Amino acid sequence: MKASATTSDRPVLTARGQRTRGILVDAARKVFDRDGFFDARIADIADMAGVAHGSFYTYFEGKEQIFRAVAEQVAEEILAQSQPPEDAPQDPLARIELTNRAYLASQGRNRRFFDTLNQVATFSDELSQLRRDLRRHFVDRAVAGIRHGQAAGVFDASLDAEATGNALCAMVEHMSYLVAVLGEPLEEARVLDTMSLIWARTLGLTDASSSL
Repeated sequence: MKASATTSDRPVLTARGQRTRGILVDAARKVFDRDGFFDARIADIADMAGVAHGSFYTYFEGKEQIFRAVAEQVAEEILAQSQPPEDAPQDPLARIELTNRAYLASQGRNRRFFDTLNQVATFSDELSQLRRDLRRHFVDRAVAGIRHGQAAGVFDASLDAEATGNALCAMVEHMSYLVAVLGEPLEEARVLDTMSLIWARTLGLTDASSSL
């Protein structure tokens, strides 16, 4: 995720400063999960991190900036967790299933964060952009995968990769949010099978229905 201008303009941190910043981000993640964005206090974040309250401002300008740092941390974790392992099957449908399963599980592990993010994105231009930046990670990867499959003759070459990647990611993102965060009473296995089938049929994997 691209850093904001205020973050990039800060001086380069020493190794000790990087550790302290990391401790603050970890503490902020816990406080945001516990209290939400609106009720979270910088003083509580500093206390949980074990640093002086004034030291917080050495690393962050305020609550929105450290929330962005938390979002970057979550995005990196989800990207790593949803990346198929090196020994994963090369079959496109199997890889789609693995990725969708991992994303749904990540929403469950981070349900409080995603709930908070969707709330705060409605009142702040910076946090609304943060919401778009976060999903862009996954869209970019999907678009790259679609283009690779089109070049290999596996996926429908007539599809607009950018629009298709956005549409399919939006489906997985929203369905995962409904099930993992809002608690919609849908059977997880059925949701995963349906999402993967929609991906496969959209991309032109004509034998998908017999595999699910």
